[in-house]
Amino acid sequence: MQRMPLICLRLPFVVCQLFCTFAAGMDNMNSSSVGFTAPYLPPVSWWQRWVDAGMPALSGDMLVGRHAGINRALIDSPNGPLTITIPLAKPSSPISPTAEDPTATADRPAHGAGGSRVSDIVMSPHGDWRHKHWHALESTYFNSPFFEYYYDDFHDIYQGDEQMLWQFNSRLIDLVAHLAGLDDPSAIAALHRRNLSRRGEPYYQVFAHRHPFVHDMSIVDLLFNMGPESIYWIA
Repeated sequence: MQRMPLICLRLPFVVCQLFCTFAAGMDNMNSSSVGFTAPYLPPVSWWQRWVDAGMPALSGDMLVGRHAGINRALIDSPNGPLTITIPLAKPSSPISPTAEDPTATADRPAHGAGGSRVSDIVMSPHGDWRHKHWHALESTYFNSPFFEYYYDDFHDIYQGDEQMLWQFNSRLIDLVAHLAGLDDPSAIAALHRRNLSRRGEPYYQVFAHRHPFVHDMSIVDLLFNMGPESIYWIA
């Protein structure tokens, strides 16, 4: 039986179920294979594990199962954690109305994610998800301290034309790594040497006045709220 995180003791039951399902999916993705692939805006804990491993090159050759969580991210909202999910096309099919999987959900990512190589997973245009995901991010983080500074960088990616999940997710991970200062090994070494890491500590969240702090959200929650200081919670 899965143990419920402590944060769930202070959140509605439905939200807790969502949090546990998402966390279990991310754990399965990283424990079922060696190395790291490119999830969609992965949670802070994924970044911590990646940094601890020396930030190895991400692999598109890994096989992922249907509950890997590679096409969904957990962001904040006025009502608590919100999952945003990229719909996926059926395997070995071109992107077209007949290849879409409109039944995909956060709990069942889509046929294309079941036992597929990450680099072969195709995103579906179903439901105009790029626009909806960007609207969700903008609505949630518009008033966060650093969203305006990173707006153009993220907006450009969501306006892109990538068809492969691997390419889209990798662009976002590369961007976040750069904005958080993770592309400077000396900065990470300095934090460790001076014992300045703040891992596990709460940080400011834009809806702190609406609900308790939620641990291990998507990395964008940390980045939009803490900006360049995000590295203290990652390294």
